[in-house]
Amino acid sequence: MLSSSKREIYNIFWYKFFIIFGIFFLVASLVFNTPTQIFQGFLKILTSSGVLLTDYMEVGNIGATFFNVSLMIFLSVAILFFSKTEVSGVVIAAVVNVAGFAMMGKNPYNSLSPIIGVYLYSIFMEEDFFMYTPIALFATSVAPFVSYITFYSGFPLLEGALIGNLTGLVMGFVLSAVSVNAKNLHRGYNLYNNGLAMGLIAVATNGILNLFGLNVVSENIILHGVNPKLVIVMCGSFLALMFGRIFISKTSYEDYFDLLMEIGISPAEFSYKYDNWTVLFNMGMCGFLGIAYTILVGGNLNGATLGGIMLVVAFAAFGVTPKNAIPIMLGVFIASFTGIYEVTADGIVIAALFGTCLAPVAGDYGLIAGVITGFMHLALVTKTGVLHSGLFLYNNGFTAGIITAIVVPFFESIRLALTKR
Repeated sequence: MLSSSKREIYNIFWYKFFIIFGIFFLVASLVFNTPTQIFQGFLKILTSSGVLLTDYMEVGNIGATFFNVSLMIFLSVAILFFSKTEVSGVVIAAVVNVAGFAMMGKNPYNSLSPIIGVYLYSIFMEEDFFMYTPIALFATSVAPFVSYITFYSGFPLLEGALIGNLTGLVMGFVLSAVSVNAKNLHRGYNLYNNGLAMGLIAVATNGILNLFGLNVVSENIILHGVNPKLVIVMCGSFLALMFGRIFISKTSYEDYFDLLMEIGISPAEFSYKYDNWTVLFNMGMCGFLGIAYTILVGGNLNGATLGGIMLVVAFAAFGVTPKNAIPIMLGVFIASFTGIYEVTADGIVIAALFGTCLAPVAGDYGLIAGVITGFMHLALVTKTGVLHSGLFLYNNGFTAGIITAIVVPFFESIRLALTKR
């Protein structure tokens, strides 16, 4: 652990990073659209359902999406600051996670009630809220429940808003209790721990909605093609993450090679073990890995896929490296050629990106195990969405929790058998 003086310097560094991160997207929004266009697009984002797959770049526009991202980052930072949360790898992952999903489902309106639910749970347990802030940020995965009930359930607006936000609040409250025990099922091999916990809650909540006649239909609102300007802006941001390691950090590159050798099992606090610039360098490398995969397979670069890329970046501070991520992505890629799916389809590209939450499996059991796990991930993730009707944003994390419960004991038994020979 860090000393108190180093801890203060460490916190200041990452809080500055979060603020610069938010300012970057705010400025970038003006590269793509005028303030008027951004405002009009943002209103469309606020009133959209957010149900998977709802690409905010198609619903509004790229500028409005980036504006929404910046607001969600600033909201996250405000929560961390006022709760006096100390930064850690999981906190970094949580903030960047919120930024990624602010391109495809989260906005200031639908995200507040789950956060408040977690806050109320901390009061109920008579514990400090800073102990729950990562959970609060991850709880925004159920944001589409709030938006759908508010705007698309058929209720009058005020009644829908009341029921929708109450639903989000209760789900956030329950998550706080469930997430603590979810890790027992996947043993840290699923980096999206709250994806499994909240997925179970989302499935149950969706079932209750169905009982009352609210049958949600999944969306497929996506922006097609690859915008060269968008590629340049995002690649520039990933390069900026790597800048400090190249020109400022005084540690040798052996430090990064050590990080690459990490297994990644949660909690993999890279930010405690390595220089801050080294962690940012890994985040930049993982960003380039994600965008390279998307473009090389011929996928679209939109809010959905870019959100997936941002999630790879997010967990590059908490378990993901290019070394343990590539086998998972390769497994998904191979599975997409079975004849059922198109490798270029957004859902398939997203599965490869979000599937990197299973990177610890490859990190611990090796390349072949990683490929097999990635293959299984695509086979299952395309089936689990129907359980929550697309109202739950972390479908890949939910699926990964199920997969790890299957593959980890299997690979462990093989390892045990081999050691006896």
